[in-house]
Amino acid sequence: MAGAAPSPEDAAAAFSKVHPREYYERFLAKRVRPDGRGLQETRPTSITRGAVGSADGSAMVQVGSTTVMGTVRAEVTTAAADAPNAGRLAVNFVVTALASPNVRPGRPNDAAAAMSHTLERIIASSEAVKVEDLVIVEGDRQVWVLFCDLYCLDYDGNVMDAALMALLASLQDTKLPVLEPGPADQLVVSAAPPRPLTLQHIPVALTLAVIDKHVVADPTQQEESLGGSADVDAALLGGSAVEAACTSDNFSIVIGDNDALCGIYKPGGTPLSDDQVRESVALARQCACEVRQMLSDAAA
Repeated sequence: MAGAAPSPEDAAAAFSKVHPREYYERFLAKRVRPDGRGLQETRPTSITRGAVGSADGSAMVQVGSTTVMGTVRAEVTTAAADAPNAGRLAVNFVVTALASPNVRPGRPNDAAAAMSHTLERIIASSEAVKVEDLVIVEGDRQVWVLFCDLYCLDYDGNVMDAALMALLASLQDTKLPVLEPGPADQLVVSAAPPRPLTLQHIPVALTLAVIDKHVVADPTQQEESLGGSADVDAALLGGSAVEAACTSDNFSIVIGDNDALCGIYKPGGTPLSDDQVRESVALARQCACEVRQMLSDAAA
């Protein structure tokens, strides 16, 4: 006796697993994606500040299923000799074992370290945080260092945008204790209320992937793999960052205040055409306005 025929949903699911590229190309031909989004449409995003009560600042960001938690810990340190009137900001990005079954335990890999460096460079180059505002006592070389830890709790692609949003939201949530000279020239916490950290600029990233000459915004992990970025995912989850740098067709566009183009980050892969860059920058500027509004609403 013949078994029952599979339902259309089961047949489609099986086909997508056996022939993922062909399955996806059928959607691309109609300029839609399997999850119902258009090619330039991003996933639902939420930003929640104050996610960790014990931190000086914190936030939780979800972009689709991708989830990143950010925390800020402020510590007093001695300013560098070549920058006596400037504090410091250090970013550390970690993919946790909760993020994916493919995560390899152990020390952070090169790709996660590269992500940390990229995020730190975006904050520094955009002057989002004025390092002079982190000076505690003028002329005393005592300054704040902000340790910004970003934890990827769920990985489904486009962790760059989620991590930058979590970093910005947690910095906006940061309040620094007011310190004053105490006995034996030691700094002590004043009775004055903590001072909110003010961001001077809000750089926003939009990550895109190129799949068969189609540019898609906010790619999922499956879309990243179809766009030639499987090695990037593998590197973030514990593989080789050297291979990732040579094969990625992902790229991120960072937009600053007043729609200024702060930079385009592309680790390797296929060169982009002038039209692809032009259209992607225009889309990034549109999305940047939406993200800034979400960051503002989260602060309310």
